[in-house]
Amino acid sequence: MPKLNACEKIKDLGDKIDFLSGILGHMRPQTDFRGAKLAIVMSADEGQVSRKRNGLEPVYYSELGALIDFFQLSPQFDFEFFLLPFEAFKEALKEAKVGTYAGPSDSVARADLLKLAAACAKSEGNRPKLSLRLRTVGEQRRAGGLGYADLTATPSPAYSIGKLVVVDVTLPGAGHLVILNDQLDVETTCLMPSMLAETTAVKGGSLCLPASIDYRHFEIVPPTGNFRLFAVWTPTEQMLPWAEGSRHSGPPVKLTHRQLGEYVRSLPKNYTAVAALDYQVAR
Repeated sequence: MPKLNACEKIKDLGDKIDFLSGILGHMRPQTDFRGAKLAIVMSADEGQVSRKRNGLEPVYYSELGALIDFFQLSPQFDFEFFLLPFEAFKEALKEAKVGTYAGPSDSVARADLLKLAAACAKSEGNRPKLSLRLRTVGEQRRAGGLGYADLTATPSPAYSIGKLVVVDVTLPGAGHLVILNDQLDVETTCLMPSMLAETTAVKGGSLCLPASIDYRHFEIVPPTGNFRLFAVWTPTEQMLPWAEGSRHSGPPVKLTHRQLGEYVRSLPKNYTAVAALDYQVAR
């Protein structure tokens, strides 16, 4: 067995980490797959991590072992897993039913929403653009947002229990908007439409949620952990499996696996704009 203090260059290490992001991204913040967090995990600086990802600098087997532990891939895999050819690496994950390979449909749906958010951030296919931002009550509104593109460079904002926040959304135009709050790998709740914003119809420009005369803010409540907001804009009304048409005036609904999967599959992918924002709830 190779010694953990041995090392070698792995030309496709970055591709392998990016692939893990694709199948595990619905379960953990996207920053977990980026330079700053990986530098902590590998006990290296960000420049070293970048060179190691690109095969320009050797990676110690102990660093690969740290990645295995961080991504919770043991006991199925050890550090030698990262030494496999890329296709064998992917096949091994599939056989082990890791991440989205394990199902259920809501895991696939979350991953699909993240892919749409990434495509929108890069303006792939001339998609309409959407931005999303959490703002504490009293904080001045400012242009722009913390959309998906920023997740690669900035840490997830953290909010303590009891903090009051609002959600700012900048829209590509008139259409219909759905806001989902996802406790990563636990449950997904629909904030819009609900009594906080009773209809999905929007006029364009910017929108601040809650959009109700009875509710002026969201209060951060337990549990603690990692969360992700999704804003989903479509030019036409989409039937929501958990609401009547595009309206809902009751409390935010916790979506079943089937409801989330059906909704994401129904989206007109080439005309849908998605923004995603990771955040943390702390005590």
